[in-house]
Amino acid sequence: MPSCSAQSARLAWWRSQEAALAPAPAAPPILSPRRQLPDWSLPDLDGRSRSLCEFRGRVVLLNFWATWCPPCLQELPVLTQLHSELSSEFVVLGICLDTPPPPAPSSAPTASPSEPTHSASGSTAFTNLARAVRVVAARHRINYPVLLDPDQQV
Repeated sequence: MPSCSAQSARLAWWRSQEAALAPAPAAPPILSPRRQLPDWSLPDLDGRSRSLCEFRGRVVLLNFWATWCPPCLQELPVLTQLHSELSSEFVVLGICLDTPPPPAPSSAPTASPSEPTHSASGSTAFTNLARAVRVVAARHRINYPVLLDPDQQV
């Protein structure tokens, strides 16, 4: 039979280990419920400015994606289904991060500094980008709003 001092030593050791085995305190939630994000706006595929505040009161899932990204394209069917099934209280916003293709070389003269400049949504580069993204969106049957963010503002 162990001595009294050996039992006391074991008991002391066990008590010191209990603190290490105790469950860790609960971590704060990663997402705060109903946390409001700052408002921003981006053009959709038709060049209309869409604002985050349009979707206030609904849960918004921001899906940052690109047409050249295979994993992004693989998740599109799931997001489309999710948006269809929960669209009354939930919306998926596709934020496409593609950049406009480089302009085709031409012999046309460049614009002079006195000519008016066009906004991103009115430029040929934007139109070409929107057209390319629209083709991919149609191919994958995206049924939720797709916004363009080539400058990665959001």
